Amino acid sequence: YWQHLNDQMELGKLNLNNTSIINASMQNTSENISYMYKYPWQYSQHPIGVFVGLYTLEGCIALGIIFTNLLMIFSFLLNKKLRTPTNIIVLNIACVDLLQGLVATPMRLVMNYEYSIAKEVVYGSVSNKYFCIIQVIMTAFPGSLTLWMFVVVSVDRYIAIQHPYKYEKLKNIGRICIIFWVLSCVQFLGAILSLQYWSTAEICSNYSSWMQGKGYIINIVIVLCTSIGSIIHIKILWIAYKHRATILSQLEAVDHSKAVAYKKGFRVLKSTITLFGFFVGMWGLYLILRALGDKVFGSNVSVLKIWHESINKLVLIISLLNPVMFAFRQPSLRKAMLKCLMFCLPESQCQRLSTIVSESTNVTPASHGDNVQMSTGSEQKG
Repeated sequence: YWQHLNDQMELGKLNLNNTSIINASMQNTSENISYMYKYPWQYSQHPIGVFVGLYTLEGCIALGIIFTNLLMIFSFLLNKKLRTPTNIIVLNIACVDLLQGLVATPMRLVMNYEYSIAKEVVYGSVSNKYFCIIQVIMTAFPGSLTLWMFVVVSVDRYIAIQHPYKYEKLKNIGRICIIFWVLSCVQFLGAILSLQYWSTAEICSNYSSWMQGKGYIINIVIVLCTSIGSIIHIKILWIAYKHRATILSQLEAVDHSKAVAYKKGFRVLKSTITLFGFFVGMWGLYLILRALGDKVFGSNVSVLKIWHESINKLVLIISLLNPVMFAFRQPSLRKAMLKCLMFCLPESQCQRLSTIVSESTNVTPASHGDNVQMSTGSEQKG
């Protein structure tokens, strides 16, 4: 009996020791967890594989953006005939899109890797408020500036169609573009001035309410710019098809070269309308999908983040396709880009591209005469 009682007492001590060990280990584990989860966004639960695929796709699109826009920029720099007022605006759009692929996307990928894949501070980007504010600015700045540049294109076409005499004096288009670069930077002054009050644990997170609130600013800019551009293009079409013959006859009586340049302006107008339709369609689809996601997945933060990351690729696709669309609608730019591309390809591919360029340059005598007259007209003045 005493032996049995002694065994039970020893077993109780052992169980007590095991319980204390387990409690101590649980306490240490909770301390480690509380230490590991330093930021609120680390508690989020989401499928990491989905974000790996999304960010891989984003990196591939960024490489395409860099290639196509660099090709367009070099084509403008090497070909002086392309430096018309409209193409100066196109060059600014290419520079903005290059900024999107070369700076904004890599910074965003580094931060999103720490947020959504590693879920810890690896490179220090999520814990550095200066890196955070630069990433926020570089993400929103190219999109808003591209929107305003398309408004400048619309105004440029309006002056060319409605006031052809004033269009020849339009030599300050470069200054106008610089003004919009400055105005696009001004919208971020509030965020920069309040930098001392920033908390990287709250503001820099993709899940923060601050970031979601700033998203409404770009939505307002999208609606405003697309509305202004649409109104201007509707007015251009009304003027063009209502008073085209009158304006053309007046120009023909004064200067034949100006009349030829005015006809060319209508061909440019058709290309501009096509590009603007693509532009409005893509940004409109972005707004609709973003509002739809907020309505359907508003209560599920993880799913909403996946939805936003998916539709944000539309903005990158716009930057990728802008040079392609401009080159497709403008033969001279397309030929210049193909020639510039020959320097980057093997000899066999260069021969194939040279045949394409030579075939595209074979025009009929009548159209060739028009091109000669246009080059002696207002295009040289531009």
